[in-house]
Amino acid sequence: MKKQNVKILTNAKVTNILEENGKIVGVEYIHEDRNENIKADKIILATRRSKL
Repeated sequence: MKKQNVKILTNAKVTNILEENGKIVGVEYIHEDRNENIKADKIILATRRSKL
């Protein structure tokens, strides 16, 4: 099922969490060697432990 209002990225590295007035409004991240940012009403972050 594909939704137009949902974006799922794998292997993206979050570099900054964007905050306005104490509320998280987006993230900055690196994906496929490009710096990107996205703002949304709802942000869901899922993580896994990095290999050291």
